[in-house]
Order: sequence, then structure tokens, then C-alpha cells
Amino acid sequence: MIEKMKYSRVVVKLGTNLLTGETDSLKEEIVASLVSQIASLRSNNLDILIVSSGAIAAGRGLLGQKNKTKSLKILQAQAAVGQNYLMQMYAKLFSEHGIIVGQALLTRAELSSNATASNARSTLEELFGLGVIPIVNENDVVATDEIEESFGDNDNLSAAVANLIAADLLVFLTDQQGLFDSDPRSNPQAKLIKKVTRVNDAIIKGANNIAGSRGKGGMASKVLAATEATSWGTATIIASGNEEDVLSKIVRGDEVGTFFEPWGKKRSRARRRSLGSVFVKGKIVVDEGAAKALITGKSSLLAIGVTDVQGPFESGDVVEIVGPDNLPIARGAVAYPSEAVNLFKGHRSESIRDIISSPNFEGRFVGDEIVHVDNMVLIEK
Repeated sequence: MIEKMKYSRVVVKLGTNLLTGETDSLKEEIVASLVSQIASLRSNNLDILIVSSGAIAAGRGLLGQKNKTKSLKILQAQAAVGQNYLMQMYAKLFSEHGIIVGQALLTRAELSSNATASNARSTLEELFGLGVIPIVNENDVVATDEIEESFGDNDNLSAAVANLIAADLLVFLTDQQGLFDSDPRSNPQAKLIKKVTRVNDAIIKGANNIAGSRGKGGMASKVLAATEATSWGTATIIASGNEEDVLSKIVRGDEVGTFFEPWGKKRSRARRRSLGSVFVKGKIVVDEGAAKALITGKSSLLAIGVTDVQGPFESGDVVEIVGPDNLPIARGAVAYPSEAVNLFKGHRSESIRDIISSPNFEGRFVGDEIVHVDNMVLIEK
């Protein structure tokens, strides 16, 4: 038993380099050690969700394809083979601890829609209630854009899921001790950054120079994912999965790896949406008065403060909100489609009702707010 736990709901992301031991195939002894630690946390009544990489690497190894490829068809075939093998391994190892696992394959599209995101949240909550450990991965077999573009690294997916289920903590377990000020593989003098209060350009620039060798992500994608998670009030840690009993140390609150301090406003689970940059469908420009109000983190965006609309986007889509200087202020789920916001811009709230009630308007009134504060997150400066 863990004597004292600082967190109660944890998302654990397991990286490809960790699971393969930096080889070309999954190492069952490594997975077994991690499973044992996660089972221990579950026995302490923690809600644990795993986001697991390794499907493509597993498929590549099973098919005897040693070299990495950029071919989309080959990657999808490797994922189809490897995902099954990966889940079989997890199911077998967790069953030895009397734990049932459930698989959830998600795509960017499913987390972009409020309705499907809500359905995913309900399913995950039901699995927690049943004592099941959900294992989440991207649906690489069908999600072509996710393999080719930035959301395919599972790091952004981890932040999206952590936000979706209102996790206290997001843990990235890698083959590195954490975030360093330079690449420790090439610089023996590199120093571990133990705490990040707010991510800045210097940290992002430094992380860009530290990449993984087998996974689709790298240190930069983990830092960007931590940026999103902490903006919703979820603490984030990057640590080495090779450290003994690392997860128990983390949930006790011991100093392990690199800790990213949560700074954003916590929302209820029902209000959780992933508002990461990969989900952005359009842009709304606001005047100086609206910009100042939004920066406080206490105000919704009203139509009177809107000066320009760049779409197209639909109701519920994520938009970026920028000030008159075109610098980003926030991202949020918009209440109305771009055509409607364009009609509403610069108008007071009472005028919006008149526009909506006109015979030529297609749509309905859903509130005075263009973006409600509870569906908005500030962008770190």
C-alpha cells in the first residue's frame, strides 16, 4: 500500500522507446514491470488510464520490418498487427493482478466534436466505475491525418484525454529522466530541469533539440502537451519509466523527473474539452477592451468585442482568439458557426436576439456568449 497519495486520477503515457527498451520490438519484461506498478496504484483505489504507444513498433517487429518508413499504408498495416499484440500483452499481464483492461481507440475527429467527446468521457467513466483500466491509443489504422501530422505522437492525445476525464495528473514515462536544458545524449553536462512553472519560448526551443528515435513524438511534443494539460489545471510530469517504483514515488508527490506546475482554471468534468492547437478550426479577432477582459480568465467573449471572423467553423468547434495585434489570447469552443458570428460581431447582446429572430437567419439562440469562459483556456505567454 502507498501510505500517502497526492493524486486520485492519473493518466500514464507510455512511450515507444520505453516499451521497446530502444530496440525494434516490445520488451515484455519492461511492460510487466510497468503493469505491476500500475496495478499497485489501482489497488489503492486510484483511477488509472493508460495511453500506450508501441503499436506500430510492435507491428514492425512482428512483420520483420526493421527500418522505419514514411509509407502511410505500411504504417497502418503495422498498427493493425501491432495493436492486437499490444493489447494481448496488456490483458495477460494485468490479469495476473486480477485486473481487467478495456481498449479505447480514438481519433482527433472524435475528440473535436463535443457530442462524441462526451460519449467517450461517459464510456471511460463507466470503465472506472467497473474497476477496469482503460488503455487508449490513436486509431492509427483509420486516422490518416493523425499518423502524418502532429497529433499522431500520442502526447497530444494524452493531454486531450487527461482534460476529458479531469485527471489530477498526467505522467509521461520515457527513456529519459525528464526535460533537460540540452540533449543529454550528446551533452554529458546537460542539467535536468526539475520544475517548470510556465512553459516559455526558451523551454520549447530547448525541447525541440531533444527528439526520440523510435516513437512519433519527442521531448518537444511532450512539453507542448504539458502546456495544454497544465492550462486546464492538470499537473504534468515527465520522468524515466526505468526508475525503480517511479509511479509510486510520483503519486506520493516525491521529486521525480520534471514537474510542470498546473496554472489554469479547473473545470467540472462535464465542461472538459480538449482545446489544444491541433483542434483549432478558425480564428476570432477581438478589440482591445475584449482582449483585456479575456486575459483575466474570468470573462466570456461577447459579440460586441469581436472585430473579425476567420473560418469556416461550426458551432462547438475550437477557435483561436487573438487581440488587435493578432497575438493569441485564448482558445475556446465557439457557440455559433462562423457565418453567425460574422453577423453578430460588434453588436450588443440584445441585438443578437433580433438578428436571430429575423426570418432570414438559420439557427437558434444558445446564449449571449460567443465563447463561454468555461469553454475557454488562456494561451500561455
